[in-house]
Amino acid sequence: MWVNALRSGGYKQGGDVLHYQDDSGEQRFCCLGVLCDLAYAHNVVKREEGDELSAYRQGISDARGWKVFHYGWGGSVVDLPHEVVEWAGLPSCGEDNPDDTYFNEGDPFLTSPMFRSPRHISYFNDSGHDFNTIADLIEAQL
Repeated sequence: MWVNALRSGGYKQGGDVLHYQDDSGEQRFCCLGVLCDLAYAHNVVKREEGDELSAYRQGISDARGWKVFHYGWGGSVVDLPHEVVEWAGLPSCGEDNPDDTYFNEGDPFLTSPMFRSPRHISYFNDSGHDFNTIADLIEAQL
């Protein structure tokens, strides 16, 4: 479902946060935000609208004019909420961080033939790789 959504053309790509409305009013998603939106559509996770200040609190300094969306009980703006990780069936982090999510720092990384070292999937999103390329990585490696 996630791969199909990324390839659908129905999501405008953004970066730095899961999901935001930019200063022109357009909704934008990172690849992880697409997964959160799918979970929201399936009543797995709650979503709340935030504001520019909430993005600053998350350390996103270039969020001027953005309306940021929060997902999950913890109100995540950047990381996948635990309930989304469980719903999607992503591998767990192991015993060291049982409540952590799959794509947080220190968790398993996705690798790509484009790079010699492993990279976090959000790296590909935030460094300009399009959703089709990211969908290929997810499909091949998860």
